[in-house]
Amino acid sequence: MRKKYSIINIGCSRRGLDCQRIKEFLDKNNFSESGNYRKADLVILSTCGINKHFEDKAKKYLNKINKDIIIYGCLPATNPDMLKNLAHVRKIIISKDIQKFQSVFKNSPVKFQDIPDPNKIYARYSVPKLLKEAASSALLKIPSVKRHLGTIDIGKNTLKLRISWGCSGNCSFCSIKRAIGPLKSKKINEILAEIKYADQNKYTIDLLSSDSGSYGLDMHSTIINLITTILKKEPRIAINYIQDLNPHWLIKFNKQFLELVRQKKIKSLLVPIQSGSKRVLSLMNRDTNIEDLPHIINHFRTADFRIKTQIIVGFPTESVQEFSETVALINKAKFDEVDVFRYHETEMTPSRNIFPKIPGSEAERRIKYLTNNIRIKANIL
Repeated sequence: MRKKYSIINIGCSRRGLDCQRIKEFLDKNNFSESGNYRKADLVILSTCGINKHFEDKAKKYLNKINKDIIIYGCLPATNPDMLKNLAHVRKIIISKDIQKFQSVFKNSPVKFQDIPDPNKIYARYSVPKLLKEAASSALLKIPSVKRHLGTIDIGKNTLKLRISWGCSGNCSFCSIKRAIGPLKSKKINEILAEIKYADQNKYTIDLLSSDSGSYGLDMHSTIINLITTILKKEPRIAINYIQDLNPHWLIKFNKQFLELVRQKKIKSLLVPIQSGSKRVLSLMNRDTNIEDLPHIINHFRTADFRIKTQIIVGFPTESVQEFSETVALINKAKFDEVDVFRYHETEMTPSRNIFPKIPGSEAERRIKYLTNNIRIKANIL
């Protein structure tokens, strides 16, 4: 009888790509997927360590799962103490060490290294087969629908392209670098090959990375060179989304990005500012030259272009005035949406040594103030 596995991903889209690769590896080695982890012989839990919210989600599953489990993702690097002395754990694998899956299945006929980087994000949804094509987020919440298990790819007409691994930065609030490692750009010819051999009905692509703007720094190229090369080779394509383009890259390449937006070749960007205060940005070990950002972003305004940002609330020593500067920058730049993260630290977070800390109650007050004083959608994470 074929052994059954179940994958639970509570991580980001990059971990979603990893989970799809793990799925393809197990499928090719005669495992059978179960949509219900309680019925599986092996559970792969893909984790996130960005903040307490995602730590708590992992803890919830770890308390429920009482069978063979592989813990994967960023949490093992960002908060290893949380994963000590757990029962039923076969292996703990950090994101940057994904190749170590092979060591768990040493005699597998198909090797993990032979499974290519996938172009879709693993998504396990409980949806009847006949309704897969029509599935919507509202439908997925219906209990009667959830009883029927299947795997679908939401956003099926968009190709998901990982353009790099790791990160070139060293932000003091971030311990994720420990999990993903330094920047490693994917070669342009590999990316072009992925596009060429993909489903020809997919006319838009998402460029996924923890640090998109740094693409090519390790091989004498740039993100602009990548995009223009893709569009020259594949003129039918438009870029639906560029993930994690830090502000200094948008500022540096603003003319090139603006031209691509005007040509309707880029539809949306995620540009994480994290703070509107120069002093706080300096403590975060991030670029502080953001004064031109609102002016640049306002040049991008078109009916079918969106730009999203992210901020951290409650970074150590952040004053009320400095927080107000962040709110002002969001309003001045006229972002379309903002992800709001409460500051979180573990023993692995560099900024844990910055004092004084902002009390949780004050951070909550600021988040409430933010949601009442900005004119865009705020996602509290």
